Amino acid sequence: MREFTDNKGRVWVVELNVTTLKRARDLAGVNLTTILDAGGLEAFLDDAFQKADVLYAVCRDQAQTLGVTDEEFGRGLTGDAMDAAEVALLAEIANFSPLRRPLIERVAAQHQKLRAETDKQLLAAIDDPETEKAILARVHRTLENLRASELGSIFTDAPVSSA
Repeated sequence: MREFTDNKGRVWVVELNVTTLKRARDLAGVNLTTILDAGGLEAFLDDAFQKADVLYAVCRDQAQTLGVTDEEFGRGLTGDAMDAAEVALLAEIANFSPLRRPLIERVAAQHQKLRAETDKQLLAAIDDPETEKAILARVHRTLENLRASELGSIFTDAPVSSA
């Protein structure tokens, strides 16, 4: 059993058992017992909507007790809260499947590593002065094309002021 706190300060308990796994399958369309098959875990981790649906299904009894709808639950899942919920869910998937635990942990760690590397590369590209030059060049070309098009005639065919 794992916990995470959402952005509204609510503490949620993530506990996987046959009942919550069945509910996740029935309500969210995700079979967490076969999620490793055919790259399913990577796709699942990249889909925030599906993760939120699964988390709500797993935490539904608590949500109902608190009077929290699935939409209200989803509003509490952003940023650090979503990351903490993902960690809790992955830990529970690994806990439920002890024979596959090493594989689940490795896939999750690799996914985190790739996500961090992708973010690092994107930040480097954003900070690169050549990126800014390329963006400005594209804006300049777009404006030139606009001026040359019929739509651009709005700007060039305006009546001249007699003042």
